[in-house]
Amino acid sequence: MTRTVSFLCLLSAGLALFAHGTVHATDSTEANTLPAISVEGERDINAEAKKEIRNVPGGVSIRTAEEYREKSVIGLGDALAFVPGVYVQRLSGQEATRISIRGSGISSTYVSGIRFLRDGLPIGRVDDMNQGMLADVVNNDRVEIYRGASSLQYGASSLGGAVNLISSTGYTSPGVTVRTEVGSNGYLSGQIKAGKVFENGIDTFVSATHYQADGFREQSTERTSRLYANLGYAFSATSRGRFHLTEERYDGKFPGTLRLAQIRDNPQMAQSLFKRLDAYLRISPRWHMAYQHELDLDQGDKLSFGVFHTGTKFDSLTPFGRIFYDETDYGVSMRHEMNRTLGGHKNRFVWGMSYGRGSGDNALHTPAVVLPPPFSI
Repeated sequence: MTRTVSFLCLLSAGLALFAHGTVHATDSTEANTLPAISVEGERDINAEAKKEIRNVPGGVSIRTAEEYREKSVIGLGDALAFVPGVYVQRLSGQEATRISIRGSGISSTYVSGIRFLRDGLPIGRVDDMNQGMLADVVNNDRVEIYRGASSLQYGASSLGGAVNLISSTGYTSPGVTVRTEVGSNGYLSGQIKAGKVFENGIDTFVSATHYQADGFREQSTERTSRLYANLGYAFSATSRGRFHLTEERYDGKFPGTLRLAQIRDNPQMAQSLFKRLDAYLRISPRWHMAYQHELDLDQGDKLSFGVFHTGTKFDSLTPFGRIFYDETDYGVSMRHEMNRTLGGHKNRFVWGMSYGRGSGDNALHTPAVVLPPPFSI
């Protein structure tokens, strides 16, 4: 009996102490302040694009600037190297690049069957007969490659597809950056770029680049200078526009083709006729202007429309003739992206339209010299 009473007394005392402690803790007005936690990291400006690119049916690839910018980038060939289904080759190591997607136009002297775009708007000729040197890959956040019918969402009906350059802006490339590269065979490359975001919704990006090289072969020197700028303005949280301006000049020599025996004997030599004529290609100048406006609609839909205007002065001399042209291209485009859920599945429907025209003053003088059969020296 005594042990039972003692146990009950101890249990009652313990419960009382527990209740007292609980009430005391509940009634306490003292707050514990935890130290602040700071999380830092680099923002991947291409993360959303990488996610969206996986949802595009067909053959689509993406190359971010970080994947090729830290290397020596002469032209489009360096940016698209090792992309599946894409063949790129620099002529005699020069900036001018032959590019073929899935074999389209692989035997053409110039790039054919591929549309070059900047932020969805054409930057080359409206007939898609372009030179790879027109694609400026050093002032972009990424390069998107659309093979075949996948490029229809940007109005590109070419067999090969489209290469879309996504421009750097004041948001993605803030501050001032200066870069210089030097190398063998007279190689020199330099760039100065700056980006800034203002408080009134305006942002700007400006870049000046210069590239020159003597080439590893005779008669293969080239010089390229380019000025690119864009200006963006956010009219509201769902409405924004951006204006692009490019001015560039190119001067390059043609070393010509060699026979296999000549390559084995002296791969650095130039073909005799090309050297005697001082064969060249000059683009002086080429300018491009474009404006694009984007609207964010309900349910994640997007509407964009733009205008572009391009002018090119071209002069090329080879043993097969001399080509002159002074041409302008212009056009408008519209693109509407709709996102809906049908049958329990997410669907994206893209439709749009584009219109382009070109005019020019062209002249062709052939041949520059009389070539003996079979037209190879």
